[in-house]
Amino acid sequence: SGLLGFGTARFNLTRSGEAQYAQGLYVSANFLDVLGVRPTLGAGFGPEGDAPTCGRAGALLSYPFWQRVYGGDLAAVGRDIYLEGRMFPIVGVTPPAFFGLEPGRQFDVALPLCADALLSTDGKGRLARLDAWWLSLVGRLHPGWSLDRASAHLRQISPVVFRQTLPPQYRAADAAKYLKNRVKAIDASAGLSALREEYENPLLLLLAVTVLVLLIACANLANLLLARASARERE
Repeated sequence: SGLLGFGTARFNLTRSGEAQYAQGLYVSANFLDVLGVRPTLGAGFGPEGDAPTCGRAGALLSYPFWQRVYGGDLAAVGRDIYLEGRMFPIVGVTPPAFFGLEPGRQFDVALPLCADALLSTDGKGRLARLDAWWLSLVGRLHPGWSLDRASAHLRQISPVVFRQTLPPQYRAADAAKYLKNRVKAIDASAGLSALREEYENPLLLLLAVTVLVLLIACANLANLLLARASARERE
């Protein structure tokens, strides 16, 4: 039981007058709690991270980023980090083995979802837009529930969810297609990877072709050896 939302980002980082980039995440305030992760240093986000107005939102650093940029300084928590020209106090550091939710993609800095409004040009951010698809939802199953039961429940509530979130600017054809969407639960125990979903079938096809070529090469080699053995049969 418990649900979190997260979205990827790339922040402009300013440190000691030098500009560079930091791979970022926007996460809900219960990000670490739902995943069962305890910060190595400091703490996670408070409930204010999910409030419409952040006030002075904090930043959560990954362990490699903390080591690389701050040299593992224990006093880094409480200092400010400048992202996109704004100041965010560092509230904590994640454990060394924690890389996020996407295999093969690590983050440097995580900000609460409400920070998206702080860094947006209109001051509202994407949370106020019904047509902004930028968050992934991850949750823990209720005790005793299976993926099939969770999917059945999500399919049941999907019509109401999509009717209430229908962007008003959609044309009739697009609105009809949108209302046909249904939500289902998938196993995220190994993380979420768009690359896996996008390239799984092409890679399986490539593997099958490779195996076929290998079998043909083996058959040709066997024929060549058999021909040589036949030619030297008298020997």
